[in-house]
Order: sequence, then C-alpha cells, then structure tokens
Amino acid sequence: MFRRIFTIALMALALLAAPASAQYDPNTGCGTVAVSGAVSVDADGTPVVRPGSDGSVALSNLLPGSTATVTVGGLTVRTFTVPASGEFTGSFLVPAGLADGTYVVNASGTHSSGSSDCGASTTIRVEAAGTTPGGGGSVSVPNPDSVDADGTPVVSAGSQATVTQSGLLPGSTVTVSIDNQVVGSSVVTASGEINMTVTIPAGIYPGSYAIVAEGTNADGSDFSASQNVRVTSAAQTGSTTTVPGTTTGGQPGGSLAFTGSTAAPLAGAATVLIVLGAVMLLARKPEASDS
Repeated sequence: MFRRIFTIALMALALLAAPASAQYDPNTGCGTVAVSGAVSVDADGTPVVRPGSDGSVALSNLLPGSTATVTVGGLTVRTFTVPASGEFTGSFLVPAGLADGTYVVNASGTHSSGSSDCGASTTIRVEAAGTTPGGGGSVSVPNPDSVDADGTPVVSAGSQATVTQSGLLPGSTVTVSIDNQVVGSSVVTASGEINMTVTIPAGIYPGSYAIVAEGTNADGSDFSASQNVRVTSAAQTGSTTTVPGTTTGGQPGGSLAFTGSTAAPLAGAATVLIVLGAVMLLARKPEASDS
C-alpha cells in the first residue's frame, strides 16, 4: 500500500513540474524581438538587413528592477532596467560597423520568479548595401524605351535615371558617372539616404554603358552600385559630327556625309567670268573706232 501511494505521489509531482519547467525555459514565452527594414528574405526565411537597421523588443514576465539586455551576435547593443510592471518595450540599432554574416539577436532578462532567464530571440543576415557594383538595385531607369533579352534597359540619350540608397554616411557625397564622366552628385541626408535623378548626356554615342553611383557607407566602407544601359540614339547638333570608326553616307569613318549643294560656288565663279568678259569688250571698242 505504501509503495502504491509513493508511486502516485511521484506521478503527481512530475505532472506539476512539467508546466513549471516549460514556463521558466530560457528565451521562451517572454515576448518578441525583431529587426525592421529587411531588404529581402533568404530561402529559409531569414530576413536580410543593412548595418544600422532599427530593431524592436517587447518583453514581459520579467523581474521588476532587474537588468535586461539586447545583444546582436553576442555584442550588447542595449541594456535597460525592468519597470515595476515587469514589462518593457523599446528599440535598438543593429551596429553600423557589423560585418556581413548571420547573427542571432537576443533580448533576455530575469524571469519574475527570479529562478531563470527569460527572453526572446531571432536570426538575421546582415549585408552591407552596395558593396559590389549593381548591388541593392540602387540605380534604376524608370522609363526605358524597351528591355533587352538579358534585362538591360534600352534608352535614348537624354533619358533619366534615378539613384536611391539608405545606410550611407550622413554628410558624405555620392557621385554618379557614365563612361567615367560625372553627371551628378548629391549630399547624403542626416538619415543616411539619397534620392537623386541624373540625365544621360544628350551627346553620348550609341552603345552600352554603366551608370555608376559611388559614395561611403555608414560604417565608412565604400559604397558602389551600377546599372547597365544600352543607348540607341544620340542628339546630334551642327553640320558635322565626328563619329570615330564609323562609315556614314558612303564616306570613310571620320564625319557624317556632307549634304549641302555645290551650285552656289559655281554660280559665283560664272558671274565673275561674265563681268570680266564685259570689261574686256568695253576696253576694245575705242581701239576699233580709231582705226
């Protein structure tokens, strides 16, 4: 009989202990932590964010007066004292100088029972903006004439392109060039952003070019982004336009064909000859009368 009572007591204790261990399991059931402004999402659901991105934390069931922390990859980015309510809601920043890679963002403190830790965590992948040409889609042509099979926008000379980017060093300058010719620049705002429009030069020759934007990221590293375009026509002015290595109108490369008339020079020469002939006839008449 005693053995049976002892067995029932052990079973009851196990049933009571299970919920308690789940309640006090570290990093569960105490709130949420997240990073906003994801630029994309990996195949496994991991958000891809930029260094310096905003994050938020909301925790509850914490021990009032205790200290809670937020870490990114083990680096403490925020500490706070838990208020009397045992709840906390606040923000933090992903470090601006964080290298590319995958990190765990963890927010934790002491459970209200005082017996264990309690918090929440999430995984992010940090990727610096525009560290390689064409990265981030920062340079775009909003209204191309068409698009090649490989995705290259086809435009006319004089068309416009836009450059937008965040996560840059406030107060620094971003320059945009085409074929190594600077076509525009912009000073980065206090929020680390630019939004500018540049014009493809009207006199550019038809061909393939890269529109390149260069500047400085918030962490001091170089920022570079580009967009390839194919220019199909150029706005040409003047009577002769030099186009190296081309043949136009049956003339060898060097200039466009001359389309004017040669009638005016010939008419002028004929007029001079007529006048000279008249003068000679007038000069001969007095000699004939004398004889």
